[in-house]
Amino acid sequence: MVTVIVRVIVLVRVIEAARCGCDDDDADDDDYAYDHAHAHEHESGGHEHESAGIGARGERGGVGDLMKLYVFPVAPNPTKVCLYLAEKAAAGAAVELHQVRVDLLAGEHKAPEHLARNPLGRLPVLELENGICITESLAIIEYLEETHPEPPMIGSMPLERARVRELERIADLGVLLPIGHLVQATNSPQGTPPQPEVAAYFRQALERNLALIEERLNDGRTYLAGEQPTIADFTLAAALQFARYGEVEIGAQFDNVSNWDKTYRSRPAAQSALSL
Repeated sequence: MVTVIVRVIVLVRVIEAARCGCDDDDADDDDYAYDHAHAHEHESGGHEHESAGIGARGERGGVGDLMKLYVFPVAPNPTKVCLYLAEKAAAGAAVELHQVRVDLLAGEHKAPEHLARNPLGRLPVLELENGICITESLAIIEYLEETHPEPPMIGSMPLERARVRELERIADLGVLLPIGHLVQATNSPQGTPPQPEVAAYFRQALERNLALIEERLNDGRTYLAGEQPTIADFTLAAALQFARYGEVEIGAQFDNVSNWDKTYRSRPAAQSALSL
């Protein structure tokens, strides 16, 4: 019972923080950041917590001139970036940076020092060695990919890169966004009454986009864009993790999506960045 109460309180506070702006790439794409039942194990007591980041090869020396990635580890948009970094590291091309956790539960995203990095108070934020800050998860990934192009995580050829970006947008706007609205309309942690009409609308939107992904996977490809994971996989993995947390069911008719999810989550890189 205590765990359930903690889970509800945590999710209310983090969704409120998300509405203040925990990233996303479109004004209509409110990112429903979230935590899990054991979130209290990660709380920092109201102070930003710096640690060796994914891609930092586990070194815990001084930060020096390394880039800093400001995240809340279980929020969907930071999760996209963490998956990207984990896959780069697994491929032997680690991006050296330090992760700094901004505690949404403690309201650290509203603190002056974070608002100086991103006036909208959103996560993630990438702070470069010279102090310049880049906001928005996709912009951060694109910057890191351009500065660390091997191995490619967005494809190599123009058409391939276009298809990857296309799939990533479908996963973000077509899957993650409806899932967030479904959580609010069916299982609101804020205790608001169910909104069946809203839920029906976003359920249709979700299933329409999942059906498209299901069709793309019909050719037997291992990952969304082929035989190597890309940013499209990272975004869909973050979306489906949120669905698991928010108790949004993914229809049994999406066998390919389910098999993809199991395959991708079995990767060591994915296991290092996902919480559920």
